[in-house]
Amino acid sequence: TFPADSGSSLWQRFVWLLPPLTLVWVNLHGAWIMGVGTLVLFIVGEWLNSRIHKEPISLRNALIALVGMLAAAAVNPEGPALLLYPLTFIGGESATMRYIQEWQPPSFREAMGLAFGLSVLLLAVLGLRRPRIDYTFLLWTLAFGYLGFSAQRHVPLYALVVMPIIAQQLPTVWRGPER
Repeated sequence: TFPADSGSSLWQRFVWLLPPLTLVWVNLHGAWIMGVGTLVLFIVGEWLNSRIHKEPISLRNALIALVGMLAAAAVNPEGPALLLYPLTFIGGESATMRYIQEWQPPSFREAMGLAFGLSVLLLAVLGLRRPRIDYTFLLWTLAFGYLGFSAQRHVPLYALVVMPIIAQQLPTVWRGPER
C-alpha cells in the first residue's frame, strides 16, 4: 500500500489486486485477516490525514476493494462463516494461544525479541522528530506493534509493515539517494 503523499494514483491502481489476492490467501492461510485489517487501517488513516491535514483524497477505490476483499474471503470451503473465524483468537482464551510457543509474547532475551524491542525504541525516537503525523503510518505502527508484543508469530509481520516506515523516518543523510 502507498500513502497518499507518495502518489495517490499509484496505490489506486494497485488496490484492485487485493480482492483476487485475498481469494487465494483465504484458501491458503488463516492470516488473510491481516490484509483486510491493513486496508481498513489505511482507509481510516488516509481519511484522518485528509481531514486533519486538509489533503483531498478519494478513498472510493479502496472502499470498493475492501468490499471485494470481504466478498473474496467468503469464497472458501467454509463459506461466509470463515469471516468470523479470526474473532476466535481475541482474548487469548484458546488452548492454541495458551500453549503453543509462537503465540507467546516475544522474549527480549532472545535475538528476535531483542531486535523487535530495539526497533520499537528506534521508531519511538524517530517518530518524535517528525513535525507532521501521518495517521496511516501511526495506525499501522500501533496495530502491528500491538500484534508484535502479543505474539512472536506477529513479529515478522510487524517487520514487514514497520521497517519501511522506520526507513522513511531516518534522516536524509542516513537514507542515501532517493529511488
